[in-house]
Amino acid sequence: MRALTAAEFLDLFGEAPKQVVVEMTAFSEAAIRASEVRADLVSQHPQQWVGIYDGKPEIFGDTFQSVMDQLEKRGFPREEVVVQYLDNEEKSLIL
Repeated sequence: MRALTAAEFLDLFGEAPKQVVVEMTAFSEAAIRASEVRADLVSQHPQQWVGIYDGKPEIFGDTFQSVMDQLEKRGFPREEVVVQYLDNEEKSLIL
């Protein structure tokens, strides 16, 4: 894989790469908080999709699209929302 040119970098990340780091860190922290409340959400809303914003479950729906539509309707910034399917079946990860 080749390195990005300066123009390609700016196209991907904008002119404020430090802001990208801030946003990625915030999203990572939000994902951690979502994982912390997942067990409770699975028991309360099994087989549903959830949109979690700022560490709080805000939107539930039967489909991914319904959650995305509600996010847009209510004005949540998509890039700051963690969306998960609440399934209590354990998944195997093959490495």
